[in-house]
Amino acid sequence: MKANQIETLPLKDRFKETLEEARVILPGIQALFGFQFVAVFNSGFAKLEPPDQRLHIGALFLTALSVISSMAPAALHRLAQPDQVSERLVTISSCLLTFGMAPLAIAIALDFYIVSNVVLHDLGVSKLLAIALGLLLILTWFIFPWSVRRHLNESS
Repeated sequence: MKANQIETLPLKDRFKETLEEARVILPGIQALFGFQFVAVFNSGFAKLEPPDQRLHIGALFLTALSVISSMAPAALHRLAQPDQVSERLVTISSCLLTFGMAPLAIAIALDFYIVSNVVLHDLGVSKLLAIALGLLLILTWFIFPWSVRRHLNESS
């Protein structure tokens, strides 16, 4: 078998893979979401500056968007096409999962900034680290996969 051999999956397998991807990422997102909720009730949260508290609420909202987007494909299938799989269902579900990764990347970077600032007490370094992390997430979750896809499309 060639290293660059490509096999096209049947429609039902493509949808099954999409749902499996959601099952893989959702527990991590939900765990983060839970920790974000709990953080507000810890005594240290009250010691944060109000802008950082609001930033955390923003990160919590973005994580909620990610949860919603990641759970939507299962709900869409269950309610719209419970006995069918269509190209449209696969495309919409894939778009929802991809969309959900963007607010998650931003939420992780925002909360990383807050934690870095609490630990390092250095606003500049904390911003730099959070930006670097955000860029790394965007690079690995979006740019690299799109680059591989473009390369595969050009070589086929």
